[in-house]
Amino acid sequence: MPDALTQRQTHCLKAIKNWYAEHDYGPTLSEIGERMKPSLSGTAVARLVYRLEERGHVKRLHSRRRSISLI
Repeated sequence: MPDALTQRQTHCLKAIKNWYAEHDYGPTLSEIGERMKPSLSGTAVARLVYRLEERGHVKRLHSRRRSISLI
């Protein structure tokens, strides 16, 4: 069972889920950052996505854009 998420991680996961509800492809890190309030830098978003990946909520290919997928 995945660990409990922080408030920011939960917000980031919701942003990813909302993106998928609107589009048929994954968001970029900058697109996730734009949906976060307040907006976050690419580095901050990358750390959040990395933690979500560690906890088993998302999967991504590190060398490709738009490769974040929900598990």
